[in-house]
Amino acid sequence: MKLDKNSPIPLYHQLKTIIEEKIALEEWLPGYQLPTENELAESLEVSRITVKRAITDLVHAGLLYRQQGRGTFVTRKRGEEDLYKSVSLANDEASYPHKTVSFSIEPAGESIAKALGISSSDLVAKINRIKLVDGEPVVIEYSYLPCDVCPDFTPQLIENDLIYNVLKKRYQVVLDRAKIYLASSVANEYEASLLKIQKGTSVIVLERTTYTPQNRIVEFSKFIERQDRARYYLEVKL
Repeated sequence: MKLDKNSPIPLYHQLKTIIEEKIALEEWLPGYQLPTENELAESLEVSRITVKRAITDLVHAGLLYRQQGRGTFVTRKRGEEDLYKSVSLANDEASYPHKTVSFSIEPAGESIAKALGISSSDLVAKINRIKLVDGEPVVIEYSYLPCDVCPDFTPQLIENDLIYNVLKKRYQVVLDRAKIYLASSVANEYEASLLKIQKGTSVIVLERTTYTPQNRIVEFSKFIERQDRARYYLEVKL
């Protein structure tokens, strides 16, 4: 790698372009570990700030990812995920193993009560899980269910099944529609530790609210997903 210090193009942008080309031409394959920022700065005879800016931009773009204590790597090819399937009953989420981080039955509190359209003192099942793909944590899931809709709910009910399936089959809840919001954010310290990424890494945030035909909200979930592992699409028939 060589940068042109006489070029009007900023050095960090030149470095970004070089790394992008190496990835595109498969000189650096998915999983390849980059030299450290200090090593790159020394070999290119530029400041560490220049290298850090280029690397950070590529991490935010999803081409690179950082693992705390290990270094920076070329992102694996991101699987495409149909946004429709994220809210449909016909998806394959149950085929992925999940690890329960926490489970409790407690009063909703103000923010969850607002999301579920209930009183803050009403009891809800609060579920925090991690979805694993190839043994790697890729999504943090926070789900909230009103206890009057699903009494005696336990985390064992969804060990190998979808929340939707449990609501339909066990509790005979008729599901009508789901509304989702999609946004981007950066991982806080807790999220970064669960997903094994660095604090401040870009993540995808998806919020889902599920309704019955009577417009009753029976589920609210928030998903924090590693940006380097997926990208969403929505296909519309014209």
